[in-house]
Amino acid sequence: MSLIHQPENTTIAMIANHCTAGTSHFTAAVAYTTFSGVKLLTDASRLHESQTIAKRFLVGIDWYRSEPSALDALQALAHSDVRIVDGSYLVSTSTCQPRRTYHPKAYLVKGTSSVLIVGSANLSRNGLKESIELSLSTSEPQAISRFDKWFAAQWTQAAPWQRIRSGYTEQYAAAKKRDFVVTDEDDIPDRRVLRIRWVNADPDRLRLLRAAQKLWIDVGGLHNRDWQGLPGTDLQFSQLTRVFFGAPARIVPGNTHLLDVVLEMAGAQQQVRPMTFNRSSSMDRLSLPVPGERGWPDQYDRETLLFTKSNVRSFTVRLATGRDRARWKRRSAAHGFCISMPQRQREWGVF
Repeated sequence: MSLIHQPENTTIAMIANHCTAGTSHFTAAVAYTTFSGVKLLTDASRLHESQTIAKRFLVGIDWYRSEPSALDALQALAHSDVRIVDGSYLVSTSTCQPRRTYHPKAYLVKGTSSVLIVGSANLSRNGLKESIELSLSTSEPQAISRFDKWFAAQWTQAAPWQRIRSGYTEQYAAAKKRDFVVTDEDDIPDRRVLRIRWVNADPDRLRLLRAAQKLWIDVGGLHNRDWQGLPGTDLQFSQLTRVFFGAPARIVPGNTHLLDVVLEMAGAQQQVRPMTFNRSSSMDRLSLPVPGERGWPDQYDRETLLFTKSNVRSFTVRLATGRDRARWKRRSAAHGFCISMPQRQREWGVF
């Protein structure tokens, strides 16, 4: 038995070290899950690449803590099944108020090398890696057997995610995000972020941004790529928009690489594009796929784009047509927020 004490050593490192070629089963029982947490888990453990590991996730949705996109991402993994504790009852309520709080955090990797991890780490980026957490890991057969029996009993009573998905997703989209219970994903490790103007106006915005499933933004005019005047690719976002895409809320030096974002669009080839913090503009900059190549639009200038958390490794991109922009703006104003960048005559929002 060993102690995992984050951030010195991390839960995700322990999980990844035991997810090997000999792994046959992966089981998790967690109070909630987030999109960035699922991405961290799959990137580190390579679970998204395995076609043979049987995966089971027993997840809570109390108070709308779990993101629908995160649950979809877990379900989309090969040989994976997701169930929601007391799910049918919870979606019958208006606030996902539980009859009895579901609060475990446990991960079991079984195979040639087996380990059970039980502690305080939820399936979120902060829970698995960043926050101060304590967990115990053990390979003791008796402990693993007892966990298996407990899990089996809970599993048989839980609702399949697909059965309640429609109801939960609709309620999540309609719910006032200010009423959501704060998760460890909403921790602010760097209090300087609260000085940024659009955040300072309402600190709850960071939580709304993290919990949102969709983000729209006016592109404006992008700088040409070279002297030939080829359409531009570098889309500038307000600083800390990175939180929506899964990066932590921290102040970083200029020209810091924040993360790689997997982008998809109907009829186009999936692309992995970098997001950086641009020193000259003090904005988060996402390099969009090269215009006109591999099915992507001929240009992005003066369009409005919608980014949607779609599955474990991607965001779908859509260009506004007709009344799309007006509808997205109304939804963000009602359930999230709408930000103006007056110096650039652009707006963006989330819902």
